[in-house]
Formats: sequence, structure tokens, C-alpha cells
Amino acid sequence: MSTLDWNEIGERVREARLAMRLSQEQLAQRTDLDRTMISKIEAGSRRLDALELSRLARALDMPIGHFLNAPPAVMSHRTPLAEDTATGATQASYRIDSALAAWIREIRMLMSLGTLHPKPLRRYPAEIDGPAAAVEAANWLRDDLVLQ
Repeated sequence: MSTLDWNEIGERVREARLAMRLSQEQLAQRTDLDRTMISKIEAGSRRLDALELSRLARALDMPIGHFLNAPPAVMSHRTPLAEDTATGATQASYRIDSALAAWIREIRMLMSLGTLHPKPLRRYPAEIDGPAAAVEAANWLRDDLVLQ
């Protein structure tokens, strides 16, 4: 993100808090901030300094980049967490998505530094339209990867 969008940062703080199953009061206690500050941060009406963001990231067990960077486009399908829809499954899904987004950012950084050189994708040249074609595609890939 080129300029900080405090509404987006606040939304990520709120979702991370919900994923950790914390109330605003509990997060406030973990970060030595007032509950009203947490509420204003989540609403996007209060800016954070670097130390506050660091304390929030630590309390929410998230990298700081999670709050500062939008999720990669491949991850944007996720429905935002809300108090009334936060189940164990959605909370776990949010944490997994957050970890994957961090890994994607790290992989892109390694590629941009020239440290990581991914191999091109292998594409099966025919259409797979049934079980026989799937077996043929699997055999093609085994041959291509020399996995006999």
C-alpha cells in the first residue's frame, strides 16, 4: 500500500482480534492501551505509531506486515470476520490465510532479489475430461518428472 489506509489497518486489527477470540478489553490489557483506543483503531479513526503497532502485532501473534499490506489478490476471496460470524472454523481459516499471505509476500521478495528462481509450471497438453484422461495425465506427469 503506497499510503497508509487507517480504515484497512483497523479492519485487519479487528479481524485478527476476532481470530484470537479476544474482546477489545482483553486486547487493550495485552497492549497497555485503553479499550476506547482499540475501538478507535478498529474504526480507522485513530492512527498508530510504530510501537503501538508492534505491541498489537505481538499481542495478536501476527507479523506487522499483516496490518500494513493488503492480502495478495489470490487471497482476496475471504469474507471478513465479524463478531456474529466468527466461528472456530472461520477463525482458523483467517489465521491460515494470514500465514499464507505472509509466505506469498516473502516468496515475492526472494524472487525480486533474485534469490529464488521458481521452475515454470508444467501444463498437461490435453483436456482431462474423465477417469481415463486423468490416468493418462498422471502418467504424463510421472514421465515428465522421471518418477517411475
